[in-house]
Amino acid sequence: DEYQFEEGSARTTYESYCVKFINKESVPYELPSYALDLIDTASVKIVELNSTKRYLNIAFSTDQHVNKIGNTTLSEEILVKIANDGILNAVVLGGDLIQKHNLVNGVATQTSKVDAIKACNQANRILGNINIPTYYAVGNHDRNWNPVVTDVNASDYVAGADYTQGLTSTELYSLFNARLENNPNVVFNDNVNAGNYYYIDYPKYKIRLCILDVFERPLSITTGGNDFASTEQLDFIENTMLDLSSKGADEGDWEVLIMAHTDFSAVNDIVTAFVIGGGNVIAYIRGHSHTDFYDTSQNFNIIHTNASENYATEIGKVDEICFDVFTIDQDQKKIYATRLGNGSDRVFNY
Repeated sequence: DEYQFEEGSARTTYESYCVKFINKESVPYELPSYALDLIDTASVKIVELNSTKRYLNIAFSTDQHVNKIGNTTLSEEILVKIANDGILNAVVLGGDLIQKHNLVNGVATQTSKVDAIKACNQANRILGNINIPTYYAVGNHDRNWNPVVTDVNASDYVAGADYTQGLTSTELYSLFNARLENNPNVVFNDNVNAGNYYYIDYPKYKIRLCILDVFERPLSITTGGNDFASTEQLDFIENTMLDLSSKGADEGDWEVLIMAHTDFSAVNDIVTAFVIGGGNVIAYIRGHSHTDFYDTSQNFNIIHTNASENYATEIGKVDEICFDVFTIDQDQKKIYATRLGNGSDRVFNY
């Protein structure tokens, strides 16, 4: 029941993992040689960054839009390979795993709920091969609530939207985060059902990784901005995620790393207050903007990572891949973003 890619696209030409699943074949997919070289080069860099001391290493891949017509990205397949090479601690998917509308005869047409779920399942089939913890942040496209529009850049909220085609928080939880319930290291909000926000502690590094859901708006609300977090989530962020008092005498040594699809004022205000109160924030890492960008407007790092989607006119180009592996050097207070694919490596101070 996976999403059927457009015939003749680079995606079907590659006969990627998802196509193998569609065809019920057991033949393992072989990545193209340039992609293997890319993995080798990145792996050498990451190993070198960890040569004197093992730091926390997390892959962050965002905005895959796997069912977007013409999208030839191989980022998910590369994620599987490098994640299973033993140099990463975790993988975080930064949201917009699927595409909520496609151009059909020049008109942006909303993805049906059935096709949205198929696309989610198709992505899960690939990413399910990752053997290390994988965490998922909800993006606006993942809610599949975009109306039928005539301009792909139009507002998400216009008359005639069919919100019955949207995916609820509960449905997204079932698709991506319910599997984490048996992971004792993942802490959800016990006061809500099916919350797609949680944190994970890494005692070895004294780092708390926080995954946020900044598109939690109920589907019935058709006005206002795109980003939204419930009162329950904002309270959980402020009073649980960012409360490190349980660490006792080590509280001041702990640092917080936040990952989400985007940031917005209500969350930023809470994080700012945490920093002003003496809290240590490594960075707020996000996608959504489809660009590499460093936002210095707050009193903490906001780092944008470019989209993993791609529209190459021919197959076999390095820009079919795009995501970062973040290495947190706590000794030098540096964040190393090793780029796999399109773009460049980056370094940030914190």
